[in-house]
Amino acid sequence: MIPMHWTTTARIPNLDRIVDAYRREGGTIVEYRSVMGAVAYTQVTPKIEWVPPGRSRVTAGLRHTISSALLGWWSLHGFFMTIGALIMNLMGGIDVTAVVLRRPGESIDESALRQLERERKRQGTVIAVVLLAIMVAAFVFMALPALRDG
Repeated sequence: MIPMHWTTTARIPNLDRIVDAYRREGGTIVEYRSVMGAVAYTQVTPKIEWVPPGRSRVTAGLRHTISSALLGWWSLHGFFMTIGALIMNLMGGIDVTAVVLRRPGESIDESALRQLERERKRQGTVIAVVLLAIMVAAFVFMALPALRDG
């Protein structure tokens, strides 16, 4: 079987509501990930949420975390993408406030882009370390006993 995976440009159906809430009350606009996998198909969807001031970004992303944990790992590619999404969501998602609030045609603030890249790299590093730890644990618990017995 050939795993299928593709991405599309994120449509934010409730963007006006999110921006209005942000402008009225403050807070942050955060990107979470939701993963759904089935045999050879994996769909990774970015989800944009408004997080009110004083509310935890981790708590705000729990529904995406839970849905990914239940539905994401049902394909090989989905298993790895789910681990990444769970880590990203449990780290509080990625703050995309400055990018989302720009007006059409307006250039994106370079410092906001650098901050976004730093957050993505930091989370990517954590994901890589966790995946490596899972691979090492799998080797230790599955391969080493077989080597000792053989």
